[in-house]
Amino acid sequence: MRRPRAIDIEQQIAQLRWRRQQNERQIRSALETTKILKQKDTILGITVDYSAEKSVWTNAIVRDELSRPLIVSDEELHRIEADDAKVKRRLLKYSHQQLDNVNKMIKEKEQRECKTLQGEQIPLQQLEYLNQAKDKLQQNLLDISNRKPYIQVKMAVEKLF
Repeated sequence: MRRPRAIDIEQQIAQLRWRRQQNERQIRSALETTKILKQKDTILGITVDYSAEKSVWTNAIVRDELSRPLIVSDEELHRIEADDAKVKRRLLKYSHQQLDNVNKMIKEKEQRECKTLQGEQIPLQQLEYLNQAKDKLQQNLLDISNRKPYIQVKMAVEKLF
């Protein structure tokens, strides 16, 4: 009786050793595949364009923020309107200065003799250029004076309480 029992135990031990070897082999192959996948992920991570992901993320945030209504208090609205009026005054002042300068240059060119020191005529291109600049500045003045404010009072959302 002892003999078959010993054989049975030896068979169980042999089977357990075989299972242990199989488990160790599976663990080693799993570790190797994990290591290989980690290396591939590292290589792919280097090539991934993070700037594109960040731009998509920022665009999503901007779209989300723009979809929400703007809540502006009366004080903020008056400050924005005052800043807009100040910018408009500065632009008008600058444009008027530039227009005055161009007009002065045109008058000087017209008053100056048609000849330079060498006896050659002053090119008409200079006068044409100055007249074009004058026209552009006058158009800018019209654009600035017709400019609408940043936030129209009708568009402002009342403050929610």
